[in-house]
Amino acid sequence: MAIPKVDIVSWFKRANALPMGTRALDRVLWRVVPFNKSLKPHVLNITPDEVRVELGLSTAAMNHLRSMHAAALVTVGEYSQGLLILANAGNLGAEVILKDLQIEYTAKGRGTVVASAAMTEETRQTIRDGLGRNENPQVVLTSTVSDVRTGETVATLRGTWKARRPKG
Repeated sequence: MAIPKVDIVSWFKRANALPMGTRALDRVLWRVVPFNKSLKPHVLNITPDEVRVELGLSTAAMNHLRSMHAAALVTVGEYSQGLLILANAGNLGAEVILKDLQIEYTAKGRGTVVASAAMTEETRQTIRDGLGRNENPQVVLTSTVSDVRTGETVATLRGTWKARRPKG
């Protein structure tokens, strides 16, 4: 991901203040990442510390058992991590890209799910320190996907993200 030219956290705050504003932001983000348009994930919150994204059980997200498809779960989990990276990349002076993603499925997603990803100051400092040494530091982010109705964790994702100084 390139360093954002727009502060996604400020965008979210402005959109959140308007009726249906975050739905409009979702549509903008689906244009930026067209892959997500068919699933229509909805951003619930974006801060530099945490991102929460909701995904409803729709025909597009359903498997043959009429529960959330594994690919939909991985998509919403990765999307929450990607938005979190985007919320931090500009302040870190870094381009950050996903290097590895692992997912553990622990239950069926029988309805709407929420993916949550968090970044600590320690993680941000790891990136800053590595870039300061002209290295390409890697950090691991975890996102949890939970069933809204039951609160049960249905999947946990571990993403390894690699940072570098922007080119040119």
